[in-house]
Amino acid sequence: MRVFAAIANKANTSVATIFTFFVSKGSLVE
Repeated sequence: MRVFAAIANKANTSVATIFTFFVSKGSLVE
């Protein structure tokens, strides 16, 4: 379960980074 949590944590970090990147470009801002 800890391994899964670590993977999920890394995935969430990547998603947050990508999301922030697109928001900064204004792609997700309407």
